[in-house]
Amino acid sequence: MEVTAEGRAVVEAALRRRDLSPRVRERLEMVKAAALGRELRVIVEWSGRGERTVVRWLGAYASGGVGRYATHRARGGQ
Repeated sequence: MEVTAEGRAVVEAALRRRDLSPRVRERLEMVKAAALGRELRVIVEWSGRGERTVVRWLGAYASGGVGRYATHRARGGQ
């Protein structure tokens, strides 16, 4: 996944926020890792999430940036 310098700066700024939910922080850390060139396999290993989950969240960022995480609704009616 390719993240522009501007996109990376936005992600890093969001990660500095103290009011960020753990769930959003985790997903932004995945984006940051991908932006730094980490392989998908490595992100899956340290996150403890399945490959499909990581790919889905990286795709959510790619399609909508940081704001995409704030508007996501949980699956399964939760």
